[in-house]
Amino acid sequence: MVKSAVRVCVRTRPTAHFAHTELIVRPEDRSIDVNVKKNPAMGVVNNMRENYAFKFDGIMHNSSQETVYQDAVSDVTRSVVQGYNGTVLVYGQTGAGKTFTMSGGQGNYKTRGCIPRAIQEIFTEV
Repeated sequence: MVKSAVRVCVRTRPTAHFAHTELIVRPEDRSIDVNVKKNPAMGVVNNMRENYAFKFDGIMHNSSQETVYQDAVSDVTRSVVQGYNGTVLVYGQTGAGKTFTMSGGQGNYKTRGCIPRAIQEIFTEV
C-alpha cells in the first residue's frame, strides 16, 4: 500500500533563464523558497509579503526519468498491482515537460517516461 493517500512531488529543471535569486530549490529539505521583491510603486506603506516557503513530499531538481519514476510513481504502480486504485496527476505550465515526464523521449530507452515504466513494472509482476 502507498505510504500516504496523497503525495505532492515537484520536478524542476534549470534553464538558461532560471530564476536563481527568486527561486531557491532545496531538494535535501524537500522545500522551495520563493522570494518576491517589493514593488516600489506600491508606496511607502507596503505590506506585500516577500518570502514564501513551500514543503513537498519530494523534489526532483534536474533529475533523470528513472529517478522521477522511482521517487514519485513506483509506489503507486506497486499499489495498483496489489489491487488498490492509483492516480498520478501531472500539472504545470505549457511547455514545462509534463508530456516528456509521462511519455518520455523518442528513440531512447533511457529517457522513456513514467507510463512505459509503469506498464513494464505491471507486466513484470503479472
